[in-house]
Amino acid sequence: MSIYNRSVRPEQVLDVIAERLREWPVDRQGAALLIENLNLHVTCGIGETCGDGCALVSASHPSLPRSHEQHCAGWGDDERSRAEHAADAWLEGTFEVLHDFICEPKEAQGVERWPFVVRDEESRALKGFRAIVGPIEVVRSEDVPVRILRSSALFGPLVGPVGGLLVDGGLHWLRLFAGQLQDDAPAVDCWFDNVEWPGGAEVLAKLRADWGPVPGYEGLRQSVLFKPVPIEQIPASTIAALPK
Repeated sequence: MSIYNRSVRPEQVLDVIAERLREWPVDRQGAALLIENLNLHVTCGIGETCGDGCALVSASHPSLPRSHEQHCAGWGDDERSRAEHAADAWLEGTFEVLHDFICEPKEAQGVERWPFVVRDEESRALKGFRAIVGPIEVVRSEDVPVRILRSSALFGPLVGPVGGLLVDGGLHWLRLFAGQLQDDAPAVDCWFDNVEWPGGAEVLAKLRADWGPVPGYEGLRQSVLFKPVPIEQIPASTIAALPK
C-alpha cells in the first residue's frame, strides 16, 4: 500500500503553514495565505502530476516572474499527518530560499549563497548569479543510518548541466528530489522553473544509484534559486574556472 494518499486537504496544508509561521504576521485570505512582511502569497491545490498524490504549493511575489510551484508529498496515517508532511516539505527548504531572496539579509540564514557564472556560447557574454542553495532536507525510515552530506551533495553534479538553462541571465529556480526504497530503482524528480527537466533527473538518478541501496527508505530534496547579479560581483576565481 502506498504511503501517499489523495485525501491530503489543501486548506489544511495552509493551516499548518500558518501555524508553523505563527511568529510572522500571516493573513488568511480565503484559499490563500499572505505572509505580510514578505508580501508573499501562498496557495495550495492538489498536485496530480507528481505521483500518487500530493499538495501543490504555489508562492507568488512581485519579484518573481511566475509563481514558484512545488509538489509536496502528503503522507501519513491521518489527514493531519499528511498536511504536516506536505507543509514541512515546503517550509523546510523552499521557504528559506524565498525568504533569503526577498529579504536579502546581511548574513545568510538557513541557506548558502554561491557565486555562479555562465557563458553564452554564441555571444560569449558572461551572466552572473547568486545561487541561493537551500539545505538538503532528508526523510528516512528508522532503519536507515544518518548520512552526513555537504550542501553540494545533491545540487553539485547539476552545476555544469544547469548552466545551459541560465544563459538568458534571468531569475530561475530548481527543485530536486532523489529517493530510494531498498533495492528498488531510484525515484527522482528535477524541476526547473516549475517544469520537469529530464536531463537533471538523469543526473540525479545516476547519483542516487551510485550511493547504493538502503535498508529502508531514504529521500533527499533541495531547492536552489538563481538570482541575477552584475558580473562585477562575481569573484575572478569563479570566472576563471569556466571552461575555455
